[in-house]
Amino acid sequence: MKDISQKCRLGCLLVQKGLIRQSQLALALNLQVSTGLKLGEILIEQNLVTEKQIHRVLKQQTRMRLWASVLTLLLGPLSFGAMASQSHTENKESLYSSQIQSHQKHSPRTTPQASITLFDQVDQDK
Repeated sequence: MKDISQKCRLGCLLVQKGLIRQSQLALALNLQVSTGLKLGEILIEQNLVTEKQIHRVLKQQTRMRLWASVLTLLLGPLSFGAMASQSHTENKESLYSSQIQSHQKHSPRTTPQASITLFDQVDQDK
């Protein structure tokens, strides 16, 4: 989503349409930081674009963002499903691993020496 939001920034759209140059955008953005004015207002004041051009590009920007939101809503559950499936598999593997570790901790271990001792004791009882 971040990539789409970068592509539909007003300045980028104006440059893509050939209404302003990248260098003009950079200067306008610096002015925006220092003055607090909107980018469109600065570009209009500098006679780089008309108010009508700004409105058209803002309309396009709104459509692009709307479509991005719609696609996110439609595709979101699909990508979430894939992530949830992967997470479920990882959780099962983790649970299985922890069950094995728990079983190993709580089950008595037989060492070869313990087995020999047990058999030796059986032989002695005979």
